This record gives sequence, structure tokens and C-alpha cells, in this order.
Amino acid sequence: MWFVSARRHALRADLPTDAGRGRAWRVPEPGTALWDSPLGFRVLARLAPGTTVVEVERQGERIKVTTPDGAIGWVEYRSVT
Repeated sequence: MWFVSARRHALRADLPTDAGRGRAWRVPEPGTALWDSPLGFRVLARLAPGTTVVEVERQGERIKVTTPDGAIGWVEYRSVT
């Protein structure tokens, strides 16, 4: 079941955490941070605009992704399209 929100990238607490698993996202802005955890303690890399990442998991406003070079980390939901 899908939920629609008036906010562009609003996450809903009642969505299952695997709702977007396997979905490809695109990084639109230069310098988007790839974080080490959903809390974002350390930046692992800065992603280039146009980079495609694949969703692995969601927690709150963060998405765990895999990059084309195999790196795994977390991005903010609003930083991908």
C-alpha cells in the first residue's frame, strides 16, 4: 500500500521500512553526504550530482544506500530524487 503526502519527500511512520528496497535514486545536488549511520556521525564520501544509488533500508529521514562503486552508507531522504 502506498501513501501520498502533500510534502514532496515526506516519510510516513506507518510505511514498512522495506517499502523502497531496491529502488534507484538519483543525487541531484553536488556534495550530497554519504553518512556512516542514520544518525550521521561521520561523512564517508561526498556524492557527485547524477550519481545513482540503490536503496537498501530506511530509518526515519535517512535511506541506507549502495553507490555504484559498492560503498554503503546513509543519505538524507530529501537529498535524493
